[in-house]
Amino acid sequence: MILRHAATAIALVLAAPALAQAPVPAAPGEIAVQGRNQQREFRCEGQDVTLSGEGHRVTLSGACGVVLVEGFGHVVTLADAARLEVTGAQSSVTASGGISAIAIFGRRHQVVAAIPVATRPAAIELHGEGSVLKVALNGPARAELDGAGNRILWTKADGVPDPVGDVSGHDNRLERGAAQP
Repeated sequence: MILRHAATAIALVLAAPALAQAPVPAAPGEIAVQGRNQQREFRCEGQDVTLSGEGHRVTLSGACGVVLVEGFGHVVTLADAARLEVTGAQSSVTASGGISAIAIFGRRHQVVAAIPVATRPAAIELHGEGSVLKVALNGPARAELDGAGNRILWTKADGVPDPVGDVSGHDNRLERGAAQP
């Protein structure tokens, strides 16, 4: 009896690393990429997308819902999204279409995006350290920028107002600059 319990305990200990790395199933209608160093392409049809882990290279075509990029060192290319949220460190995201809301947390991210034509201001947040957001404004935007050494470089279409916002922290800048998505 003791031997059987010991064998079960050993089997569970040996299986624990595999169980911890097992992929968590995505919610219905959600696209999820987990783990390390995957290269994938997906067509969004309104789905939310979650990328977690390290070093993924993902291309998303079509119109996505919320795109969450969390972890380290991802390279993501996408068309349109309702919202983009980037957390972790050193990820690169390039959006060729419109993103209605952008939130960046963490360190040393590089994001290039465009705000679509809209009447309500789009929300742009940049928190953390050493990240750069290059954004083309095709509609109004409100920016919140804090942390240290972050930059929001923006351009705007004719007739679009300059972005408004709050800048706090150390050496953060909200400034007109090259932002071609």
